[in-house]
Amino acid sequence: MPTTHYFNGEKLRQFRKERGWSLEELSTRSGLSVSHLSALENGARKSPSVDLVYQIAEALSISMYRLLDMDASSIDDTMRYPETSSTANAVDNIAEEISQWRRISHPDRIAFILDKEAEVYLNLAQQLYENRHSSAKVLQLFTDFIQKYLG
Repeated sequence: MPTTHYFNGEKLRQFRKERGWSLEELSTRSGLSVSHLSALENGARKSPSVDLVYQIAEALSISMYRLLDMDASSIDDTMRYPETSSTANAVDNIAEEISQWRRISHPDRIAFILDKEAEVYLNLAQQLYENRHSSAKVLQLFTDFIQKYLG
């Protein structure tokens, strides 16, 4: 029988406060109402939908699994690489790892990453991240990207 994991409002409050955010700030970033977030933090709402937990996690830039009552080792175990020298076993293990990864990642994100045309966007994202403290550089990166790929 699969293990059930429950949403942990105290963890939500902890992650929010670590960032120095008010409920209003998290509301703005997540698109959820302050009252809904407050109810989640206080335990008045105990079983939010997966989409809602994902939305909150995205706003906090964390894995949605960090908001659940579960052992961190159970997450790490699903992300390990195969430890075999046999090619056939390695392929089977990689297929299983991808299958497990798909179960813990958002389907739209996986589809995007696996798309053959995603590389240019992923490269742009990496460059934007590396230059996130320079608005001039970010603007230049976007301008160059639009001219090269979308113009």
